[in-house]
Amino acid sequence: MLEPLGFTDHEFFQWACVPETDVSREAYLWLYHFISLVGDSAPNRNDKIQLPGIYTQKSIYEIYVHHVTTIYTSNELEPLEIRAFETLWKNVFPNVSITKYCQVSGKCYSCHSLYERQEVFTSEADLKKIRKLSVIHKIMIEMQRGAYMHNRQQAQEFPDLYMSIIIDGMSQVSR
Repeated sequence: MLEPLGFTDHEFFQWACVPETDVSREAYLWLYHFISLVGDSAPNRNDKIQLPGIYTQKSIYEIYVHHVTTIYTSNELEPLEIRAFETLWKNVFPNVSITKYCQVSGKCYSCHSLYERQEVFTSEADLKKIRKLSVIHKIMIEMQRGAYMHNRQQAQEFPDLYMSIIIDGMSQVSR
């Protein structure tokens, strides 16, 4: 809506789309940080952010509720209802989508294995175990990305004291 007026940086205007309630502001901040930790954006995709297909909007809502009720707040505020959470996502983060398949050349072995198991589970108990492992894996990914973001920030703020290097699975030694 703002692009014809010359405004293309949606992040700057996100805050204006958040309802003026403490619960909505808290949900916005939580979702913003979650997307920052878990989302991937290609440099040529104009602010499009993709969340891995191991998530659903409902599973992200459940993580949000868990965090709000146990971890991130003083428990003074109740979490948003699911419909309000979905509306907030749609209105404030229209550039964020959940993709079934990763747009990168490789996939984490654990993600790949869990995805394959979800496609061929044989019982409800198996599916519950797979989902539990998936949640544990997601938490580990969040922790790793959080540590990376902290280290990157330290290197940017104190370049004489810290250096941040990213090494991925494509780094190989040739002999």
